[in-house]
Amino acid sequence: MSTSKPWWKQPLRILDYNYLIQVDNYDFREYVKTCKELHANVVHFHPADGNRGGWSEDVFYFRTGLATVQHRDILAEAIPLLHEAGIKVIAYTCGHWFPKRFIDKHPDWWAIRQDGSQVEHLYGDDDTTTCVNTPWRDWAFTLVEDLFSYDIDGMLWDGPIMFLDRGACYCESCKAKFRQQYARDMPAWNRDEKEDWQQLAEFSSSSLRDFYRDSYEIVKKIKPDSCIYLNAGNVGEPSWLVGRGNRGLMPYQDMLMSEGGFMYGRVSDNMFKTTASLKLYETQAGGKPCSVAVSPAFGSWRSHHLSKPEMRVLLAESSFGGNPYAAMWLESGISPAYEGIADVYGFLEKNEAYYEDTRSAANVALFHSLNTVDNYTGLDVPYCDLSGMKAKPAEAIGNFTRSFHGFQEMLERLRVPFNIVDEELIEGGGLAKYDLLIMPNCACTSDALCKWIGDYVANGGTVIADFETSHLDDKGVRRNEIGLADVFGVSSHNETYGPRRWDFVHVCESSADVFSSLSQRFIPAPNYNMRVSATTGEVAAVFGKPLISNITKDYQPSDEPFLVVNRHGSGTSYYIPGTFSQMFAERHVHCFVEIVGGIIDREIKLPVEVSGPPHFINVSVRKQGDNRTLVQLVNYELRPVTEVIRALDLKIKVRTSAQVASVRALRLDKDLAFACSDDGVVISLPELGEFEVLAIDTV
Repeated sequence: MSTSKPWWKQPLRILDYNYLIQVDNYDFREYVKTCKELHANVVHFHPADGNRGGWSEDVFYFRTGLATVQHRDILAEAIPLLHEAGIKVIAYTCGHWFPKRFIDKHPDWWAIRQDGSQVEHLYGDDDTTTCVNTPWRDWAFTLVEDLFSYDIDGMLWDGPIMFLDRGACYCESCKAKFRQQYARDMPAWNRDEKEDWQQLAEFSSSSLRDFYRDSYEIVKKIKPDSCIYLNAGNVGEPSWLVGRGNRGLMPYQDMLMSEGGFMYGRVSDNMFKTTASLKLYETQAGGKPCSVAVSPAFGSWRSHHLSKPEMRVLLAESSFGGNPYAAMWLESGISPAYEGIADVYGFLEKNEAYYEDTRSAANVALFHSLNTVDNYTGLDVPYCDLSGMKAKPAEAIGNFTRSFHGFQEMLERLRVPFNIVDEELIEGGGLAKYDLLIMPNCACTSDALCKWIGDYVANGGTVIADFETSHLDDKGVRRNEIGLADVFGVSSHNETYGPRRWDFVHVCESSADVFSSLSQRFIPAPNYNMRVSATTGEVAAVFGKPLISNITKDYQPSDEPFLVVNRHGSGTSYYIPGTFSQMFAERHVHCFVEIVGGIIDREIKLPVEVSGPPHFINVSVRKQGDNRTLVQLVNYELRPVTEVIRALDLKIKVRTSAQVASVRALRLDKDLAFACSDDGVVISLPELGEFEVLAIDTV
C-alpha cells in the first residue's frame, strides 16, 4: 500500500473471518494463510468469544483489567503474523449485545422502557443490552484503551445503538441528561405528539453521537493513524430507530460501513439493496471511504451460504466506488461462497491500480430524502439483524420506500448510471454536476431545499417527481400548497383520490411525443393520486374516469392530470401526482419504465449506453484522473442460482470528446475492439459473466 495518504484511503479488501468456534486452540498461522489465499489486505479480528451470548467480562482473549478470566492472548499471537503478511488488523468490538449474567450485575447500566422494564432478548432468550448514557460508557472506554495497548490498526464498533423503537431509554441517566439538555422532563413515548417526539428522537441520536465522539477522541489520542468506524445505518432506516444517523456520525469515524450486502435470502429477490447501499454510503461519507458489508449467510442459516455467482455479484457491486467487506466462518468449512470471495478479491488485488482515486461520472441523481425517511408515515422500516430489528411495512397510502426502490429499479432496467443524493449534498450545491434529479415521493422537504431544487431547474436541470413530493415540510407537517408548486407548474387541491382499481391513463394529443416510446396504447393508472390543477404546466396525460368494472368499453378521460410538464427557467419538470414509482415497485408495470426512459431520452445524454441482449444489467461509470473512464457492468440474471445467464455480444457506447487510445476488459484480461463515433466510442464486449469492468484510456 502507498504511504502518501492514510492507509484506509487505499483500496481495501476486508475479510471478517470468524474462528471463534476453535478460539482456544486455533493456529493463527492457518488464519493468516487463509486470509492470503482469499487476497484480503484488512481483517476484522475478533478478540472476544461473542459466541457465548455477547461480550462480557469472562470472554476476552486479550489482556484487560476488565477480565475476570484470563484466556489465551490471541491479539498478541496474531497481530505480528498478520502485519508480517501485509494485512491490517481492525479489532471487532461489540457494544450492543451482552449476556444477562453479566449485565444483571449492573442494573444502573440497563436500557429501560418508560414502564420500567428492561430491554432484552436482542437475539435470543438470555441476552440484553446497555444504555450509552449510563456508567457503562466508562467500562466501554476502558475496553477501548486496553485494545489500543496492542498494535492494532483500527476498530469497528458493532453498536452501541439506541432503542427508541423499543420504547427506550428512560433510565435515570437519560432522564437527567434530557432534563439538562431540554430544561424539561422526558415526555411520554408517543409519535403522534410531534414536538415531544422530535425531542426524543434528537436526544436519542445526539446521545449516540456523544458516545462515538468521546470514543473517537480517546482512540485518536492513543493512535492517530488508526481507522475507526461503526456498523452504520442502512438505506431507508430512520435515524430515530436506533440513533444511527450516518451524516451526524461521520465526524467521529474514518470510514462509513454498514451491512448493505446482508441479503437474508436469494440475491435475485433483492437485487437493488447492495447498489443502493454503496451509492448512498458514498454520498453520506462526504469524501471519506465507504464499505458495504457482504455476508454469504442464507438468511438466519449462517452456515448455509449463497452461491458463488451471488457472492461475485455482491462483492463486485460493493467494490466499484467503495471497499468490499466479506464475512466467513471457520465452522462452515469449504463453501462455494468463499470461492467467490477469493475470485473477486483476487481480481481486485490484480487490478488495484484501477480502483484507486476514482469518482462517479453519472449525470443522473436519485434523491434519498432523509427527512422523508424520518418523518413520513409511509415508510417500510427495513429488516436488520442488528439487535433483531424487525421489518415494519407501512400501511399509509403513499410509500417512500417503495417509491424510492421503484425508481431505482426503473433506472437499473434502463441501464442508466446514477448516484444517490441526500439533503446535505443538495444544500451544499452538489446538484450542479447532474442533468437529471429524480424525486420518488420525497414528501418532507424544507423551504431551503425547495429553493435549491427550484434554482437547479431554473438553471437548466431536469426533475422527475411523483405523488406527495414537497407537500410536507421537513418535520412532516403538511403544507397547504406543494413546496415545489412553481417548479411543477401545478396547484394542489390538498386531496387524495383512490383507490383506482382498473383505471387507465389517457395521453393528450399535444404531448404524444413524450410517450412515443410506449409499446402499448393503454397505460394502467396508479392506484392513488393527488388532485392537482395545472397552472403554468402543460398536462401531457390525464387519468381516466373511474371504471366500475375491468370489463368495459367505456374508456373516458377525466380532467385530472397524470403528467404535468413545466418549463421553469431554463429547465423542465415532469410531475406525476400519482403513486407512480410505488406502483412499479409493487406491480412492475413495464410501460412505466418506458415512460421514464422516454423522458430521459428527451432531456439528457447519458455518459454510457449499453445495448444487446435483454439481460438485466446494472451499469456504473467512474472517472480516474483526466484520461480514464471506467465502466462496470453487473449481470443480474441470477435465477439459476448456481450460475449466471451470460450475456453475449454487448455494445457499449461511451461518450467522450477525447481520442480513445485503448479499451481493456479487466476481468476478461484482454484488449477489446472499438470504433470511434462523432461523440465517443462504441465497444464490443463478446461476453458478460457476473461482472466486467472496462477501462477506456484517452490521450
